[in-house]
Amino acid sequence: MQKDRSKPPFDFTAIPESVTPDHENHENFFQCKTCVSPNGDFIVGIHRPSFNVEILRKNDFIDTLGTLPDGTEIKNHINFPDKKVEEQGADVIYEIPNQFPFRGTTYINSRWADSVALRPEKICLPPRPLVSMQDVITKWKNQNCNKTSGSTSDKSQKEIKEITRQFIELLPRPLLLALAESSTDPDDLIAIAETCCTFIYGYSSIDGYSSTTRDISDHEISDHEETQKVFYGKNQNPLNRERPEPVGLCFKKDKNGHCQLDITDHDLFEIIANNPYLPDSYKRAMVLVPGIQGNSEITGEWQKKEEKSHVFEYLRRNSYIPWGHFAANMADDAIRYRTNDLTSEDISGMRHLYYQRTYIRLAEELNIQDALSASDIQGRYKQISQEALENLRCKILVQLEKNIQSDTHENNRFGESPEYGIHPEEKKELRKKELTFNSSLWGWNFGFGYAQSGYRLHASHQQIHQQYAMVPSNVQKMNLHKRDHNHQETLFPSYSCGDLVSDFVRRFREINGKNFFECYLKAIRSNQRTDGKSSLPSELAIHEDEKVILFVPKAQTSQWELQLMPVIPCGNILEADTSMRYAIDRAILMAVQLLEKMGARMVTTIEYAGRFDSREKDQRILYSFLPKIPHSPGAFSEAQLRWINGHYPEDFAWLCRQNLKILT
Repeated sequence: MQKDRSKPPFDFTAIPESVTPDHENHENFFQCKTCVSPNGDFIVGIHRPSFNVEILRKNDFIDTLGTLPDGTEIKNHINFPDKKVEEQGADVIYEIPNQFPFRGTTYINSRWADSVALRPEKICLPPRPLVSMQDVITKWKNQNCNKTSGSTSDKSQKEIKEITRQFIELLPRPLLLALAESSTDPDDLIAIAETCCTFIYGYSSIDGYSSTTRDISDHEISDHEETQKVFYGKNQNPLNRERPEPVGLCFKKDKNGHCQLDITDHDLFEIIANNPYLPDSYKRAMVLVPGIQGNSEITGEWQKKEEKSHVFEYLRRNSYIPWGHFAANMADDAIRYRTNDLTSEDISGMRHLYYQRTYIRLAEELNIQDALSASDIQGRYKQISQEALENLRCKILVQLEKNIQSDTHENNRFGESPEYGIHPEEKKELRKKELTFNSSLWGWNFGFGYAQSGYRLHASHQQIHQQYAMVPSNVQKMNLHKRDHNHQETLFPSYSCGDLVSDFVRRFREINGKNFFECYLKAIRSNQRTDGKSSLPSELAIHEDEKVILFVPKAQTSQWELQLMPVIPCGNILEADTSMRYAIDRAILMAVQLLEKMGARMVTTIEYAGRFDSREKDQRILYSFLPKIPHSPGAFSEAQLRWINGHYPEDFAWLCRQNLKILT
């Protein structure tokens, strides 16, 4: 391939003039590999491809592709040129290094993005279509019986339900999986559920935060045999009666005598349980009632009865996260399968459990004996009040500051002398209070998807929950050389994604002499539109208050990525006071509800946080919201951190602001 040298194929036309004249500053920018300049501007590169390509084949394979309505043949001559290909102006591509170099680079195709800019409202996904196998069978039956589709008697409707049930049982498994994922008909879903597990039916009522099964009287079901079927028969759910509710599932014992659920198809079970159109009573029986998914202990709780908000904190002892993790799940009496069903109390509850657990564990590590007094506890559930939580946070910060001072003086050659710092005995005491776990991990996988091919599309149960854990400061190095008897146990730093941010902002400051997040915030607020068209929207911010900003990043890694960060220094949840925590929680809810309103059904949210005992003052806690888009599954480009986008970030931000007006 020969390049056309008549014009530069690539340049950084968006580099601010104040940066480019100074060769040293220009080199500094490229060392950082970020789109954020030290002057608080965004840097955007532009490719203007033009090239010539020699023909390196001998043969032509001309064939007919099809015909027009008038019979004219369509042939493939264009695919076999007889001379070299000359491209004078292929699609212009914008290249935007990510704000954080470890996340790669975004490429925006101008032809796609220019089309979207004319109608930004096109950036959306269609609503879920209504699907009902029972309706299909009804229409088929009516057509074959020469009837209209609206004139079915009660007897005929019961017959159709039974036919649907039998038909579902005969479906090949891939079609059954597809129907379980896509059906919006509760009767379809109940019938599918009964093919993969065994329900116990009865009459239940949820009173407060408990469920009880009440006796079936002679008035309700007079025949004793029918009663036995309802309670103990395999999915015996009489069609000619008002449907009793599932009150439990049948168990069986394995070869070791342990009880386990009697499930014949676990994939199908999971798909059905995560379909929001399954009646709540079935969701509860299958996956939501405490204990139905295993022996995980409930170690925390948030409840606001007046707002009907209720959250459980589950402990996952044997976790894929070292040292276990916690999950803040919406409870079985507060079912939430959509983010737009979430209330502000719900999000506050889930996040409160995260803050509460983290602060308590830090206090225990730092041996803060008076962290919780009797007056701090609200009732037997031991839910810490906001005021007590804030007091505990401040005590932890004081102790950590003492640790940092101790380390500072210890590294000073005069540190052992009392007049230059902390007394050696006091330092010895402080060293006992160093953090073994010095970082938090938090994430939220919203939504569920499963393809009939057997590929799972997202990691989460649909019932909304968030996960969190503590990350150790170090991990022990293994002795893989067994013959090395002189091997000494050594440690190396344990991984935390926030460390990637910390390392980068430190390098940015060393090279440019400026704090990265101050430059980033300035660039967001003064953004110039990517394509340079001043007549079109140029703002990236969606929401901003005195604490946080929710915005569209200049370089999106997911096509719909949003980011959230404080507008004032705050590196982790320990540095977040009550008002900051409230602002973050509120903006998190705002972000996920915005994305769902635009059609997103699966969203991964992650937190980049600094270490609790870090001396890095520039780092700010950052949340990244990453929707999964149907036609962007991720391929070799994304594996190389090359993110392909079909719209300008400014147009996406404009559409988010319009939808936010509707939500609020």
